[in-house]
Amino acid sequence: MRLLWICNNGKGRINSEAYWLQDELSRQTTLYSIGGGQDDRVLTGDVRPIVKRFDPDVILIYEALNTISFAEHRPRWKFLDEVDVPKAVIWGDPHRKFQLARVKWIKKNKINMSFFWFDTVYNDGREKDWFRERIIKQFGEYHPIGMKGYRELMPNHLMYWMPWSVNTRIFHPRGEREYDLCFMGRISGLRHAMNKRLVKNPKHNWKVFYNRPPPKYSLNKTTEELTRRGWLWKDTWAKAIANAKLWPFSMGPYRCMVIKAYESMACGTVPIADLPCDHEALHVVPDWNFVETSRYQPFDFMEKIAYWLKHDDRRQEVSKNAVDTIQKYHTTEIRVKQYLNHLRELL
Repeated sequence: MRLLWICNNGKGRINSEAYWLQDELSRQTTLYSIGGGQDDRVLTGDVRPIVKRFDPDVILIYEALNTISFAEHRPRWKFLDEVDVPKAVIWGDPHRKFQLARVKWIKKNKINMSFFWFDTVYNDGREKDWFRERIIKQFGEYHPIGMKGYRELMPNHLMYWMPWSVNTRIFHPRGEREYDLCFMGRISGLRHAMNKRLVKNPKHNWKVFYNRPPPKYSLNKTTEELTRRGWLWKDTWAKAIANAKLWPFSMGPYRCMVIKAYESMACGTVPIADLPCDHEALHVVPDWNFVETSRYQPFDFMEKIAYWLKHDDRRQEVSKNAVDTIQKYHTTEIRVKQYLNHLRELL
């Protein structure tokens, strides 16, 4: 398959999922990529001459890192609707404010297929009447923000749930673990309580590796700049995860399984978090390859950490099961094969 990959996340960016997808796509297809440099000037343009030069079978667009701009006066890539090539998009996190804009963009640019990181979203069907009324007032209509909502808005559009994946050549166990737990990434929601008790006012003797992300989630920073400032990315991020026994974090307000969960499990670092939506479909099983904590009792995780550090044999068993689960279901190699199987439907 000749594939045109449009993504603004290249080798010099800190986010790894898109980079490793691109790397694996280059192994399984004849790949031509655009929009992957560190210079923002390459992130926009007319796709018609590019398509004419490369002659792809399919165009795959990675939207999650703002490859697409919804500003009507500043589209990232122009004239997609005039290109007679099947087009598919990988959509990022669920956000209500993007939902109708995404649907409008799909229809305008004649996109044939969509992939979503998320399927069920916790808020779907649980919102109060007053909240629904507010959404209708703000957006003109109400739809769930999981895939159910997109199916309501585009009943004839091809769409598939395609969860996160990890490159197990980078994310894997690395021998002895120096730290009891790591605490890394952005602090929000349940993680505020975790941060207060693990870092700010610790009343424990656990050895904690602590690392915060760069400002504004680092998407516009080069890896050279991040390295100089001591921030972690790609391989150094994976090594830091694998150097801890446990990793407490939160699945966020929508309870979609976040990339931290996949990375943690791949490294054999036991994740301690609230249980994600669709956990059965994702093969996530509490106390078998994952440790569940309550999002409604935010101090519950401290007891869980103490228990799993004390019972090391059980922790090692959960660690092994977590690694096996990722190797069987969620590697980048497996996910790319799934993407390509769906994209062949368009040929």
